[in-house]
Amino acid sequence: MLHRTAEPTRRAFALDTRCETPDAGGRVELQLPDGWLATHLFGGMAMACAARAATHADTAASGARRTPLAVSAVFHRPLSPGPIGAEIRDLGRSRRTACLMVRLGDRATVTTTLVDSSESGDFSQAEGDVVSASRFPDPPAPERLRPLPAAGGRGAAALERQVDWRAVTGWDDGHPADGQPLLAWLRPRRVPWTRDGRLDPLWYLIACDLLGPALYRRSAGEPFAIATVSLDVQILRATRSAWLLQRVSADLDGPWAAGRVELWDRAGRLVATAAQRARLLPAGPAELPWSVTAFGSGRCRLIPV
Repeated sequence: MLHRTAEPTRRAFALDTRCETPDAGGRVELQLPDGWLATHLFGGMAMACAARAATHADTAASGARRTPLAVSAVFHRPLSPGPIGAEIRDLGRSRRTACLMVRLGDRATVTTTLVDSSESGDFSQAEGDVVSASRFPDPPAPERLRPLPAAGGRGAAALERQVDWRAVTGWDDGHPADGQPLLAWLRPRRVPWTRDGRLDPLWYLIACDLLGPALYRRSAGEPFAIATVSLDVQILRATRSAWLLQRVSADLDGPWAAGRVELWDRAGRLVATAAQRARLLPAGPAELPWSVTAFGSGRCRLIPV
């Protein structure tokens, strides 16, 4: 008998990802929220639900309070909103970390590495600096970017009701494929704060799941949709910033794409990195821009100072 999750809300990310304790066999039934539908369930949200289940199962089993350090997902088949049976396995533990795997039926496998809060040092306190090979790109503030309505059809995407996404770099501005990364600000419309006033780190999984806009310039302007095969997110630090800056770069070989994402907070601190593998699928012109961006039109007007 599977333990069911509490019914999620359609708008609150933190409540969407809550779950109950698994049974003795490590099984639990998750409710995948219907407010995160973009043709199929948004992959980053499926990861967040699975990672929340792993965190909850670890706390129930060990009594420890751990925070996600890395989350990796492999998607086998598209996911749909609604109930899904999940199996949680403890893969192993060290002095500082625990690793759990969550299988979402035959649809996806999500591995979450958790670190003890007492061992995470600056990560849990969001103090100090992350030593990074990259530099903060210092774009215009998100308040200076006025989103413009999308041209064409809205498709099946509903994520614009969940995410405020403001592109700094126009993904469809007609420039040639120059190899420059795409920059965009985003924030949840209903911010999932933790008890200590920081952004829920599982929100990073949503923010890291974006590859399409960086590929559009490399696809000769042909419409396409994205089918994610794998997504690996490394969480570096906590932040009190609701706005995060995405820096996305991508490579394309036929229908197969590989992308890299950096997430920066408003203070110019690197908070997460990700690597994504995906396959491009055919789409019609009426499905733009949602088949590419999911979050919004990608058109913004810079407001003069």
